[in-house]
Amino acid sequence: MRIISGLIKYQYLQYLKSNKFVMPFAALVVMLFTLYSAKPVSVVASLASCCLFVFLISSWIGTSVCILEDTASEQIIRLRLRSTNQYDWGHALFLLSLSMLTALLCLLIPVLINLSNSQMLFDRKLLPEDIIFGFFLLSSSAFMGCSLGELSHPRVIKDRKSALLMITLVDIVSVIKTSLTAAFPVSKFILWIVPPISFLPDSFAKEPYFIGIKVFPAVLLLFIYALALTFVKISILQKRKF
Repeated sequence: MRIISGLIKYQYLQYLKSNKFVMPFAALVVMLFTLYSAKPVSVVASLASCCLFVFLISSWIGTSVCILEDTASEQIIRLRLRSTNQYDWGHALFLLSLSMLTALLCLLIPVLINLSNSQMLFDRKLLPEDIIFGFFLLSSSAFMGCSLGELSHPRVIKDRKSALLMITLVDIVSVIKTSLTAAFPVSKFILWIVPPISFLPDSFAKEPYFIGIKVFPAVLLLFIYALALTFVKISILQKRKF
């Protein structure tokens, strides 16, 4: 466990030193202030909609994180760890922790805006379960976005432009998937493979409160999909080596 925590700290140092976090998180803050610029807004619907934006921005974060480690440094760390799996899954845990921090930011800003507006931002009082369930949904959405962005890793797709184009295309299709399948029902037999993020706003749009029996299956679906993407990336990396 100490080795994994050390690896995660190292990944954070690399990420912060690169300054690649500035633009995605600046975009996230702008998005949050734009989303909560009007009042009152629905607690449940606004957080569900926020998951879409978090997914997109986290995908951006994933594409920037996967190119931080140069080949030589990565090889040295893997040799010192004496375990390829430890490095790869340690990196996945780093992405998960980064996703959780992103989710906390997405909750902190509306809470502060609500307090500064005499708690008039939302259409009802903010409850503790709103924060808890919102955190789970946002964290899993962010983790899925990061995992998707990581598929642009140079050893997965060598051409950087093609990688970014592919991730951007998947992002767009994922967000409009519900509309596409409604307009072209036959497309559901193809689009089932893209990340399941578009169903969140529709599923929670009319809900006045979060309900655990509805939230946890959604969180589980997003998390399992994120793990599947992570497994695919790790399998490709271990097969192709350096």
